Amino acid sequence: MPYTPEYVTPRRYADLGAEIQHIDQQQDRFCPYPAAPGQCEYYGYKDVAYSVPEETDSTGLDDMATTMSALQYYVDIQAGLWGLQDSEALMAVAAFSDGAAVSEAIELIAFDLQRLQASQPGIIDAELLSAAAATDDRCTDSGTGPLSSTYCQATRYVDGLQSQPDWQPVLDKVVRAAAQQYQHSGDYFDALCASVPSAQMLCQLDRSINSFSFDLLVAQFGPGNGTKLAVQGVAYKGDNNKGGYLSGRMVLPNNLSSFPEFDAKVFNHELTHFVIDQYMSGSGVTFYGRMETRLFEEGIPVAFAEQQTWTWEKLAELAQSGGQFLLTQDNYNTRGSLVNYLLVAKTAAEARAKHQALLTFIKTISVYDDIAVAFDHAGFTNHKGQAITLDQFGRDIATWVTELANDADLSQYKTAIQYARG
Repeated sequence: MPYTPEYVTPRRYADLGAEIQHIDQQQDRFCPYPAAPGQCEYYGYKDVAYSVPEETDSTGLDDMATTMSALQYYVDIQAGLWGLQDSEALMAVAAFSDGAAVSEAIELIAFDLQRLQASQPGIIDAELLSAAAATDDRCTDSGTGPLSSTYCQATRYVDGLQSQPDWQPVLDKVVRAAAQQYQHSGDYFDALCASVPSAQMLCQLDRSINSFSFDLLVAQFGPGNGTKLAVQGVAYKGDNNKGGYLSGRMVLPNNLSSFPEFDAKVFNHELTHFVIDQYMSGSGVTFYGRMETRLFEEGIPVAFAEQQTWTWEKLAELAQSGGQFLLTQDNYNTRGSLVNYLLVAKTAAEARAKHQALLTFIKTISVYDDIAVAFDHAGFTNHKGQAITLDQFGRDIATWVTELANDADLSQYKTAIQYARG
């Protein structure tokens, strides 16, 4: 598993042209990233929002452009690594992380189903609406008032959708269509509150349209808008602390012109933390809940960024102290190597299956609300192709690593990440 650093490519602010814009958003409800009240000032570039107030005096525009373009490069790569069509789909995962947009999507689907029954045109994708219309329309009163058949259908459709790994990009179509329509004209939704009596997110108590909720939809999904990655720049000092991620915000260097050999894969590493965090949003579990979970919390970002990993021979040497030692070894290289163990394959087909198992694991944690159950159902196998559980992984990893290191065909192995990136 060779390691090759990817150095940052310097960019001038002028190079980014009209794609980079300075935004001083005076209305908090239109801010496309989490910001303190009255502080939604940022530079926006594609899927990245670089916050300004704390860094105005210390950040050069060219350095900021370098950081933003480097991160966007990895955003595009990550979309493919997570099995998504494009960066918009990746941002949809973040946009639905707070749960409110899910409830709003249900109400919007119910409204368009109501219009469909009345032979009126809808704005939601016809294929999606047809699938929702084919759903069982029976449900019980939830205490919020009478539930219409279309609301029941919409709720059941979305519930079923959320049991699938890639549901966010599907619902993204719903709210983007609504945001675009509302930004053009809100008249389309005049009858929503009367047609969908159970609507609470998009309707006020007096059964009138909740303009604040629609404004948020426009901020997150409207044309020219959309949820963005929040970045706070910091002065890099040349040490090992090259970046960070905490609660939806990435901390990245703002002075890269002084460090031309800075390894840009750090951006990819922190971005992986962000994506994992968004996929787990809403679940009651944590990656710190058991010994193996810290491995995935740090190991997957190492593997996805193709950062330095140790040889299997070195890991086999460490394995002499047992699996417990390997799993708790506080070293990024060890963790990345052990996640790569779950991805080693001799053929492209096998690699794709193992890569898919890793994606399924992360994407279904919130579905199962249990890390071990999600792992056990993901389809992981050891290097011999045998199905494994998380308990088996924790118990036997030292033995498996040693066996792999002594495999006569060791040179034939490649990781799924290497296959995925070509």
